[in-house]
Amino acid sequence: MNAMGDHRTRVAEQRRVKMRRRLIEAATRVFARQGPEGTVIEHVIEEAGVARGTFYNHFRSIDALLEAAKNELGHEIIQLASASARKNSGDARVQMVQGLKGFIDVARRYPLFLEFLARLGMRGAGPGSYVREVTPIYLEEGMKAGLFCPIPSQIAIDILESSSLAVLRRLHNGCDVDVDAFVAAMLRAMGVEPEESERLAAVPLEALEVPEDSMIAQTDAFRVAS
Repeated sequence: MNAMGDHRTRVAEQRRVKMRRRLIEAATRVFARQGPEGTVIEHVIEEAGVARGTFYNHFRSIDALLEAAKNELGHEIIQLASASARKNSGDARVQMVQGLKGFIDVARRYPLFLEFLARLGMRGAGPGSYVREVTPIYLEEGMKAGLFCPIPSQIAIDILESSSLAVLRRLHNGCDVDVDAFVAAMLRAMGVEPEESERLAAVPLEALEVPEDSMIAQTDAFRVAS
């Protein structure tokens, strides 16, 4: 009886997780198309093909769902960009370069992900964002090693986060962005000499492998299929 009960519990939990992801994926597509302010529950449940009660079994509001979508996508990009940066461990400047370039590269390759981030704007900043969660590690290491100037970490993060959001908006608007120039400017803001900043920023990025079952890939695949 215990084994049967455990099995039923596992199956129920798997269904719950699957439905939660279904709602988040649907919300990501809707938010990307209409923006957070233009989205209501009806849009999401129609996109997901579920009843209103199912929505409320998992989320108490659209804002809670938006936060979950932001956190889920943020977690994925943190894992991807961090993996790229770790390949260059030993120099915090190179880790920052590869992390920022990797983040922008994924946004360029996956238009729906870019659309989502651009429409979020400053609502996408703060806890859960790549810059907020990962770059403090590189900043601290770089400052200790004398590679970055000793400026308050919060100020450095604000510079990186607001500038990265500006780049995403430009990409979303179809503008050309010189990523190497952007990254070099961020390094200079952290106290790296101009020539060294340009040299480090010019190091080629090894394209990040985005898993096919990731939310970033799945939402864009749905967009292409539809």
